[in-house]
Amino acid sequence: MEREAPECNKLIPEVRNLVDDYIKTLEQYTFNFDNPLDIVWGRAEKAAKENGREDELNNVWKKAFNEVWDIVNNSVWKAAWPAPVRNSWLEGSNEFNTAQVIANRISYGIVNNVAREVAWYVIEDIKGFENNPFEKHNKMYDIGVLPGEFRKVNHKRKFIVHFPLSDYKLGCWAEGDEYLYFQHDWHKDCSKIEPLIISRRIEPE
Repeated sequence: MEREAPECNKLIPEVRNLVDDYIKTLEQYTFNFDNPLDIVWGRAEKAAKENGREDELNNVWKKAFNEVWDIVNNSVWKAAWPAPVRNSWLEGSNEFNTAQVIANRISYGIVNNVAREVAWYVIEDIKGFENNPFEKHNKMYDIGVLPGEFRKVNHKRKFIVHFPLSDYKLGCWAEGDEYLYFQHDWHKDCSKIEPLIISRRIEPE
């Protein structure tokens, strides 16, 4: 869902609460924030195996993934498609292929997390697995933002959330920021950020 920056800024208090809730849930399972959801999922798989539910967990994940993949992947590429057209990237060119790979990567991340959220219910009655971190994480999708990952920002670990903006940009919000200060092209990494300039007009009295 594309928004202008001022509209995105109104969402930040809600995003901040979702991120806080997500991190608190993560910390019940791991304090390693380098690919934490993969670590948590590994623990879920181990718990399922120890309780004779490994096949059920994998089957539920696979079914959910397959049911959602086409819908999400088509939607992501449809949203991204005008960028290759606008930039006159020919199909088969390096730029076009890179954009398609990144769109697929975004799709896979979303679908994988949704499938893991669904599959978690196989183990939620096991002691220590009552809280579903994927559910907390995926609530950010529900309000139209893209949860990112933990990155070092000025030497401090912060969680990144992306806000789809007009003109195929992503607003790059870091945990603790009051507003959106930076943006980057949707197919580029956060290390390629540029200042987000918001125009302002003061009306005459």
